[in-house]
Amino acid sequence: MVFLTTLRGQAEAYVHGLPNSDIINWNSLLQKMELRFGHSNMKESYLVEAKLRKRKSGETFRDLGQSIEDLYRRAYPASPDTVQENSIKTFLDACGESEEFRLSVRRSRPKTLQDAVTSAMEEECIRLSERHKNSMKKSVYSVETNNKDQYSRRKNDNSQRGRRVPNTANYRKAKVEDITCYNCGEIGHYRSQCGRLLRGNIVPPVKTDGDRAVSQLNRARSEQ
Repeated sequence: MVFLTTLRGQAEAYVHGLPNSDIINWNSLLQKMELRFGHSNMKESYLVEAKLRKRKSGETFRDLGQSIEDLYRRAYPASPDTVQENSIKTFLDACGESEEFRLSVRRSRPKTLQDAVTSAMEEECIRLSERHKNSMKKSVYSVETNNKDQYSRRKNDNSQRGRRVPNTANYRKAKVEDITCYNCGEIGHYRSQCGRLLRGNIVPPVKTDGDRAVSQLNRARSEQ
């Protein structure tokens, strides 16, 4: 029979295991093939597979809905209303990873499987758009914060470079050693701190070498 040559896999192995009387009798062979591989005996399997169906990674909502509908069509080939009702219910239970997402799709109250698929696609687009906006806001905030931090660091660095902080003890010591009292001419204190001034002893200012040179020059001119 030509039919036997077209069989492959499990069907071919099953037929070759049947008695010759069943193989040569077309009605008997068809009946046994229907019992073994027909949809009528696979109904429970199709129903379980449909109810356990979840969205796979990278799978579109359209493909998910079509897969669920195909399983229910095989389980209820003569009942399209039952196929549609169960397909919608199962799709709404399997369309999202979170319960919040599934509730959002259910609120649209889809009347057909296509309506449920469309609502799921729209909800996903809205969430992706919101997620993208939030990501952009975080990126802008992060960039602004980094720029402010860098500006503050540069400002502090520049102020630190422009400011020379001397050693206080050495600075004061060096200043005191360079001070000449205008009262007594001694080094090491101010006129207001001069002991002689405090005791009422006012000493005439000490003439420097420059002052003496000017006095001598003026004296020489007067003698001429």
